Amino acid sequence: MIKIILAAGFVLSTVTVQADTTPLLDSTHSSTSTTKSGQLVPMEEIAIVNGQPITLKTLGAGLRKKLFLPVYIDQLLTDKNQDPAQYQSAGQSNPDFTQVMANNTAVAITMKFKMKVNSGQLVSALEDGLNKNNVDMNKPIIKTFINVMTAYNGVDSDQSLLFLLIKNPDGTVTLSFQKTNEPVTTLNSLKDNGGVNDTDLEKEIISISLGQTDDRGIQSMQQQIAQGI
Repeated sequence: MIKIILAAGFVLSTVTVQADTTPLLDSTHSSTSTTKSGQLVPMEEIAIVNGQPITLKTLGAGLRKKLFLPVYIDQLLTDKNQDPAQYQSAGQSNPDFTQVMANNTAVAITMKFKMKVNSGQLVSALEDGLNKNNVDMNKPIIKTFINVMTAYNGVDSDQSLLFLLIKNPDGTVTLSFQKTNEPVTTLNSLKDNGGVNDTDLEKEIISISLGQTDDRGIQSMQQQIAQGI
């Protein structure tokens, strides 16, 4: 296991890379179903957090396309609230899923790729999503996230990227992510003695696929996810 401590200003982050490649989420015993948007996905995933299983249920799923080609199925899972309407504010046409951690303890996003994406394409897409949502790309925890994604060297067809966000009792957030057959990487936002915390980590990561975007393929996918199951 590799552990690195990063410090920048008042924010400290711990990075842990596990030695094994055990899947972050387990859908072995879950039934599959077709969502309203027509995506066949497992209805439940099991995550092990601090040695305890947490059941995550599908809130919605959608297919992201690029130039009419299917790129990946994006699936959103939560541990408590599976009603998209709970994330929709008055006057909004679509739910604001970047607020999803406010009503849940655990949230997962899975990207199941339908085509091969090289490292440059993957990282560029991630950076575009972060920049569009005004994320500070110089934050050490975001730099580390991008560095790990770059090291993945792209994603093959039928592989997945998994993102698991856990809200800790002290209000901090733990982000674990994994590419199929790769070790799990965990980023922890920690409070320093001054009590300053990177409270936006979950919104920043969720915004990559569920935040503001000009990409029509992602917009269509978001609308599909908003249909729920």
